[in-house]
Amino acid sequence: MTTIILVIFVTPPRIWIRLDGRKIVKDHKVDAHTFGKLLIQIQKQVNIIAEARYGKTIKPKFRLFLAEIQEGSVEATLEFSGSPTLTELQNWVAETHHQVYQAIQEEDEKTLDKTIIESLKDPLYGYRLLTSIEDVIPPTENYFIGISKDPSEKIIRLKSKQREFVRKMKNKYQQKATVEFIGIITDLHGKDPRYFVIDTTTGERIKVYIPPELEPQIKEYYKTVPVKIKGLMAKKARSREMKELKEVLPQKEIPLDKIGKFLLKEPILIEMEYDMEGNLWILKHKTLSIEGYGKTYKEALKDLEDSLEGLIVGFLAFKDEQLAESAKRIKKELSKYLDLNDFSHKYKPVVVKPLPIKEG
Repeated sequence: MTTIILVIFVTPPRIWIRLDGRKIVKDHKVDAHTFGKLLIQIQKQVNIIAEARYGKTIKPKFRLFLAEIQEGSVEATLEFSGSPTLTELQNWVAETHHQVYQAIQEEDEKTLDKTIIESLKDPLYGYRLLTSIEDVIPPTENYFIGISKDPSEKIIRLKSKQREFVRKMKNKYQQKATVEFIGIITDLHGKDPRYFVIDTTTGERIKVYIPPELEPQIKEYYKTVPVKIKGLMAKKARSREMKELKEVLPQKEIPLDKIGKFLLKEPILIEMEYDMEGNLWILKHKTLSIEGYGKTYKEALKDLEDSLEGLIVGFLAFKDEQLAESAKRIKKELSKYLDLNDFSHKYKPVVVKPLPIKEG
């Protein structure tokens, strides 16, 4: 009996790149800085697409190797590494990379949006990818870069005129990926990689990596005042981490359109403080003489709600002519936010009758 063993070799996908231009390529030589930066950024772009689709753990499987350089030109072939079982995944990444470049060459915003939204899912990955591509687009018309997924196909050329389109799209996805949180910096880690943890008003604990230029501010605000942070963050990240912090500012007030169960006619500005010794959130409105304290923002907000409820009950228990002038001013201020008549059926005033006096 004859046994036939069939061996099928699956060719890994490739990316063909090209540099052309007199000031970059001449006499069969290439500007090493430009060529090296292009190779690094192509690998980075592939990593971003792979991570967006398959997660961080599989990203090393998409490493590129410089397979060959064509004689007499700067045409290089980048080949994916890995086993044949990964070829399908690598083909998807290479195809997505090609589609993005093609949409940029044509400056087709609709197609680029469709590719990023359907393939990368999260605006943060779109921003990171476009940032990397912007970094390799020629700054002048002296040269161009080109890529293709097959040497027989027409090469995609990116020139300096595409920089403005990429910058516009990058800024668009940066805005989509930007998030804001208000909270207290409760943990600060000074060893690299430096980061802090912020306890937010939404009840989350978020790990935030510190860029060197913002480190002095972080130290100043640590456990002293509430802050607002702004940065780039994956929308559906399992671990709540902000890798790119753009801004941190003290946040001494917060606008509220409701306080607990009390819906307000217009937003009210509530002062925020933090007591480092007692580890307490403090919320208060000086004019209304209401305040709330708590170990968390949620607890402080509930205490503020109770304080407001006590104020409402107190005003419903007395007629205006029975109120002191200071109380009348508070009631007038409160009327901007609540109509006390709406609560008269719920909070009926307790009438205290005088005790009978015994005749002795």
